[in-house]
Amino acid sequence: MAGGNLKRIDCCVLLFGGLLLVACTRGGGVFALAPAFSMHSRTPKSMVAACIWSYWQQSARKPHFSASHGVVRISARSYFKGVPFGALLRPQHGGTMVEYFESRVAPERYLADLKRCARLDEHSVDKD
Repeated sequence: MAGGNLKRIDCCVLLFGGLLLVACTRGGGVFALAPAFSMHSRTPKSMVAACIWSYWQQSARKPHFSASHGVVRISARSYFKGVPFGALLRPQHGGTMVEYFESRVAPERYLADLKRCARLDEHSVDKD
């Protein structure tokens, strides 16, 4: 009888541990985090998105592009260490709100690409 109780306790501990792990895991990937950088750009969203996509397709792994309800999300992983990062672009005040996300510190080149693309129109203002 004592062996049966131990098995039930072991099962309960494993079940609880599994539930705790699922509950503590973040959903939404890199975009569930706070942005590491944001700025308003006067450059149209479509131009910023095309520019970022062009750079990141050539310099990152697993690039992904999605657009829904006026919001563009571009994500990828850094080439060598596989750090997830991404850009979220949405219309704002006649321009584009540009946000950059990273799960850990990604190589600076990806943020530099984003800034370069957001400044295609040189009248952009940083909110950093």
